[in-house]
Parts: sequence; structure tokens; C-alpha cells
Amino acid sequence: MKKLASFFLAACFIFSIKMFAQTAAKAEWFLDDSTGATITGNLVADTMQLAGTLTIKDFTGSSAFGPAVRINAGTVGFAAGEPGPDYTRYVQCLVKPSAGNNFHVDSIAFWMACYGTHGYMHGAVYWDTDTANFSQNNLVDYDSVTYPTATSTVIGLPDIREDQPSSGLPHDTSYTINTNINNGGLFALRFYPWYNYSSASTSKYLVLYDVRVYGTTSPATAVENEKSVPKVFSLSQNYPNPFNPSTQITFSLDKSETANLTVYNMLGQKVATLVNGNLSAGEHTVNFSADNLSSGIYIYQLSTGSRIISKKMMLLK
Repeated sequence: MKKLASFFLAACFIFSIKMFAQTAAKAEWFLDDSTGATITGNLVADTMQLAGTLTIKDFTGSSAFGPAVRINAGTVGFAAGEPGPDYTRYVQCLVKPSAGNNFHVDSIAFWMACYGTHGYMHGAVYWDTDTANFSQNNLVDYDSVTYPTATSTVIGLPDIREDQPSSGLPHDTSYTINTNINNGGLFALRFYPWYNYSSASTSKYLVLYDVRVYGTTSPATAVENEKSVPKVFSLSQNYPNPFNPSTQITFSLDKSETANLTVYNMLGQKVATLVNGNLSAGEHTVNFSADNLSSGIYIYQLSTGSRIISKKMMLLK
């Protein structure tokens, strides 16, 4: 009985230590003059990423929005009568717990507007914990809002700045997420603009401002740290893909060994060596910049001894 009581007290003590070790954490992308993130707590965040044909127009927002990033579909434009989101075309905000920490995502907040032609420009928002196999299971919002003109109505989220046009402050909208990201994991939020008017356009916009991810971090236990080390030899799809001019490639090693990560063109000619040396077991991410390469399909290959994995990626300039 004494042993059981001692075990219970020890368990309570460890639990109390973990509770007190929790630290408030936040990743915030203001997007009023840049795409970088501001971090509070034990987190690491990427700059805002664009995939597909999306490009940044400017950070002026509009007279109604104030400073904010405006994103359109570049010279390709949005197609006529899109039936819904094109899931290869998105804006991503990604955050991870810093090494040795877990991250509990409590909620997200942002304001978003889609405008250009009344009632036809839309935005869908999803989150996931896997960018290589990002699913559309975790829907935040689908039909979002349209630009508030004298003749338009707000659809979906009440999160445009029409309530405070002079101050330029947003009307925040937040969503509860309540998910755990273990040491070595990630949380990604994606915005998918789409356009269902009868004619195509290059002058319709997704406008974003002050995207936030809230939560708490806590030290990972020895067991959690062990679980965070992948037990497989794998190579993930690069992100973003298609890309211009740079992309990230993530791979995992099941043991410490000499690894080589090389990029080839479709003629089999080596165009870049990204990794060539001894690496520890676990997940690794490298950046590939293709400033001096022409558009086309390239092959990236991970090899360690007798093991080889290859994948294709597309550079689209």
C-alpha cells in the first residue's frame, strides 16, 4: 500500500512539473509590410509561402482594408467559373515547436477578404499536421467573405475591417483547434483562393492580415523525444511544388550514416548537390534554390549506401 501511495505521489509530482513548465506560445504573421513571422515562446515559424500560380501583388491592401498583403494568381490569373478551390494553389503559414518541445495548438485567428467582383471571389481555409500529405479534412472556413462595397454583402466570416475603417484595425475572427504537435512535428494553415465568375481575371485578390496561431509549449519527455526520431528511411515531396525559385526538401534517416541528396535534370545531368556527409538519425530539411536553372521537371535523389529514393519536382518560372 505504501508503494502504491509513493508511486501515486511521484506521478502527481511529475505531472505538476509538466503543468508548471508550460509556456504560452504564439506565431504571428502581420503581413502589413512583409511575410515574416514574429514568435513568442518555444516555436519556430516559416515565412508565409505561396504555391501554384499565386503571387504577392503588394502590401497596400485597399482603402477599406489598410495595410495588408494582396495576393493574386499572377499573369496566369484565376480561371473562369472555378467550381471550388484548386488545392495546388494556396498560401501557407507553418509553425513548429522548437527542438525538445511539444506544442499544443489552442486556436488560430486571422482576417481574410476576397474581392474584385462582387460575390464571385472566395477563400477556403484548412489546417493539417502533415505538409507532404496535406488533406482537406480539417476545414476552418469554406466560402469566406467578399469585398464590402455599397452593393455587396459579407458572406461567411464577419472579419473584414468595415467596422473600423478609419483606424485600420481588423475585426478578428478566431477558431478553436485543440490539437497536439509533438517534438519534431508541425502545424500548417493553408488559404485557398478561388473564383467562379463567368470570365477569367488577373485582378482578383485574396487579402490577409495578422494570421496568428496560439497555444502552449512544454518540454518533451524522454519517451516523446525517442518517438520523434523517425524509424524509417524516407524522402518527402518537396514544398512548395511547383516552385519558383526555391523549395524545401525533407527526408528522414533511421540511423546515423553518410547521406547524399542530389538534384538531376531530365537528361540525367547533375545540377546540384544539397547534402553529402554524415548525418544523425531523424528528420532533416534542406533548401534548394534554382535561380540559375530553367523551368522544367527535375529529379531529386536521396542515397545512403545501397538505398536510393527519388522524386520529381517542377520548377515553374
